[in-house]
Amino acid sequence: MNFSEFETIEKIRKSAAAIHKQERELAKQEKGLAENQLLAQRLGLEKNAEAEAAVNSMRTKITEMKATHNKFVLGTGLGLELFPE
Repeated sequence: MNFSEFETIEKIRKSAAAIHKQERELAKQEKGLAENQLLAQRLGLEKNAEAEAAVNSMRTKITEMKATHNKFVLGTGLGLELFPE
């Protein structure tokens, strides 16, 4: 393995780690949103559209990150971690 290949592998690992971190954060936000919406429903209040939009934005960002990551991984030919789309 040469230095360039090592750098590529490190970039892929960092990218995958960033995606996993974003997915964990999304899960927390989705849980909080679901709890807030349930509470709002019980109290007869409207849903928080801003929070829902933020969660949807994060989902879109993660999808884009995965597509970029997969494209890079496939371009290297190393066959490392790919994300389902």
